[in-house]
Amino acid sequence: MRDAIIAALDHWWLIERDANASVATWIADVLARADDASWRTRLRKAVVQKNLPHLLALAREDHVLAQPPTALKTLAQALLEFEGDDAAIGLLRRAQRRYPDDFWMNFDLGWALLRQRPASNAEALRCFSVARLLRPDLAGVYLNIGSLLAEGQDWEGAVFYARQAIERDADLASAHNLLGVGLSKIGSANEAVDAYQKALSLNADLAEAHYNLGLLRQRQGGLDDALSALERATQLDPNDAEYWYMLGNVRYEKREYTKALAAYQRAVRLDADFAMARNNLGNSFKALGRLNEAIEEYKHAIQLGPQSELDKVFSNLGAAWHLMGRADLATSAYRAAVNLKPDSAPNQYNLGSGLQALEDWGGAASTYREVIRLDPDFAEAHCNLGHVLRRMGQLDEALDALERGHELGSRRDDWPYPSRKWIEQVRRLMRAAQVQM
Repeated sequence: MRDAIIAALDHWWLIERDANASVATWIADVLARADDASWRTRLRKAVVQKNLPHLLALAREDHVLAQPPTALKTLAQALLEFEGDDAAIGLLRRAQRRYPDDFWMNFDLGWALLRQRPASNAEALRCFSVARLLRPDLAGVYLNIGSLLAEGQDWEGAVFYARQAIERDADLASAHNLLGVGLSKIGSANEAVDAYQKALSLNADLAEAHYNLGLLRQRQGGLDDALSALERATQLDPNDAEYWYMLGNVRYEKREYTKALAAYQRAVRLDADFAMARNNLGNSFKALGRLNEAIEEYKHAIQLGPQSELDKVFSNLGAAWHLMGRADLATSAYRAAVNLKPDSAPNQYNLGSGLQALEDWGGAASTYREVIRLDPDFAEAHCNLGHVLRRMGQLDEALDALERGHELGSRRDDWPYPSRKWIEQVRRLMRAAQVQM
């Protein structure tokens, strides 16, 4: 009974230590009187003093596993708090082997593994799965499992475990938020909105739910609603670079370029290595006509190397050089984009435009034909191929290309080009050539 009471007091002391200093002091005084065990006394003293070297020494002692589970949990939590993560994980792994049926050993080890960088998600999932078997009534375990499945893009699994968590605690806002993420990913957008709104009704200050709702609203085309949600997310958590990045994206989509610029600048101040934030910062500079600054941001983004989207950065750099009148540098950047993703029709189209500006008619024609092979309905590529062929004197082929481009483009409400006029110009040239013959 005495050991159980001391263990409960230790647990209570941990909870109150940051929340209520006066209560924590009183509990510590009771523990000092009730428990004179040397190791645990040294542990509590090291925790109070935030003395990481002493905590590390306690974790390395030969007989550390002889301590009761609550004391080991206290030591592990203190190590995690004071950035001794590796030591905490090592201790918890040994403690979990010693006490495999202890819920908190499994749960705390899973939590510590999630903090690790890179996170050990597979091992963490095993720990939480054991914890679920030991305490199937606790919603937080299901929430953690669902979150791990979401990180692995198992959206059906994430939805299942989020709902399991909600069954056990209907007021758990984070579970409703996770449910929204999963539903959004499997295409149930309206249900996802309901889940996010439920999360926010339970916790109006849950920044992640505002952020996720903003993302969904943006995808649905509701930019004003997206803007409102993302602004709230940045107010609640102003130190999250991703929130500012997405706010910038919505501002940019609304053509609020100056405000987008400010959001992206905030994102890169928070995370200087955020490559795509720098790319989009460059886009904002470009939209505002500040081309030199745009080029510098694109170069910085390329150095950071966002491998999956690096071709986009080179394409944007090329567009900026093109606007500067440097078709040579633009073409070089466009070619780099093509080398990264040769099966991208837009990348090939940009390269064609660079070659066309350099008056490399043969290279441009070949590249536009590659665009059309990749995307036969790319109206602009047909039209530009027509212009290039006209320059090369191949009027019959030029007319065919322009007519096809006009046919495709005229189906679009946003088609801005005088393609019918181009067709007539080529026809006049053909008639003139026939007269001369």
